[in-house]
Amino acid sequence: MKIIRLISFISLCAIIIININCSIQDPISTQLLDNSLTADTLIINGITSFTYQIAPKIGSHDRLYIGSGNNYSFPMSLFKFANSGWETFSDSSIIVDSVFFQIYSNDSLIENNFELKLYYSEDSIFNEDESDMNYLSSIDLSNWQYLDLNTNMSSIIDTSDTSSSFQQSVIKWKLDSTFIKILTDTSSSNIYRTFAVALGPNSASNFLELLSREFSAGSLDPKIEIYYNNINSLDTLTRIYYVAEDISVLINEDINEVSNDIIMLNRGSGLRSLINIPVDSLLLLSNKAVIRYANLKLYGENDSLNSYNVLMDPITESYDTSSYIFDNDPFIDLGKYYTNSNVINGELNISLKAYLQYLLIDDSLTSDYNKIGIKLTSSLNNSLFDTVKFNLDNSNNRLEILYVQ
Repeated sequence: MKIIRLISFISLCAIIIININCSIQDPISTQLLDNSLTADTLIINGITSFTYQIAPKIGSHDRLYIGSGNNYSFPMSLFKFANSGWETFSDSSIIVDSVFFQIYSNDSLIENNFELKLYYSEDSIFNEDESDMNYLSSIDLSNWQYLDLNTNMSSIIDTSDTSSSFQQSVIKWKLDSTFIKILTDTSSSNIYRTFAVALGPNSASNFLELLSREFSAGSLDPKIEIYYNNINSLDTLTRIYYVAEDISVLINEDINEVSNDIIMLNRGSGLRSLINIPVDSLLLLSNKAVIRYANLKLYGENDSLNSYNVLMDPITESYDTSSYIFDNDPFIDLGKYYTNSNVINGELNISLKAYLQYLLIDDSLTSDYNKIGIKLTSSLNNSLFDTVKFNLDNSNNRLEILYVQ
């Protein structure tokens, strides 16, 4: 047995030695480097812009506002609940005990003399993602049902330690028995449950910030709480309906003029900008060039907005700049190759690599293609009140491309 193992070991060693010798005597040769390829950096200046204004799109924001503040006016905030799921209360054995409409705020200074008015409509009224401010600002609350109810203010206090720190303020209305019948009516599937909250004339403050449904995973969403019981049971049950859509109504002020030397972005004012990049230098790149990076660098006037996020979208066609105020954005984006980046120390450094590589491969860059157009907008995560500006007179503004061809 030992002899067999010895013979196997010797055979294996012989095979290994033969393979090594073959590799040394006849190595495989390959040319890994193409000396014809060169890497270079292309700097493009002469960037121009066109700033314009649309009716603000402020849905999906994590805050709601009522009143006047930060040079903006919010006459009301709107809350819409789903028109399904109310069938429980069509059962004659169900007795509703009490119903509350409840919203939250991070403001610890809300007092009981903070006057708020509550209104109700059975119409849909708005779509959080699609309704524009020009339409919403025309809402007349005199056509709504005014709920003449007392507003209760309280605070949520964290008592997990000795500090007893403030968490949130709770604003609550107890709905009366007459209105409860209207709220829980299921005779028609076309009934919506939409509330509006506005400041009263005797309010102790002229501005209030609330938490929207986007602020939390549900615990601090605007909601309706219904306490009820069944005649066959003594237990009190609770049903909670979380708001389906909410939005603040903003009175938008048109900008008086725009400067082609300044890029301005602001979500609350609906300010957006188009950027034009000269294409002449890009014609030096073949459609086989590989772009390693292509960064648009813009320098701002305010270096304190480090968390301001800017979205970049290529646009599909040339555009008319004879007007700069629109209800809806007339400049259609390509729907792909979009990117985003944060402003850091007053500098925006945003990648155009994917889009420019697409233009090269598609062979879209010709002498007739005299400019590349992209759109810059404010991210949904930015404050409605922050404006970021980039001055095109800054000599450091440029598109910087590292390529190989």
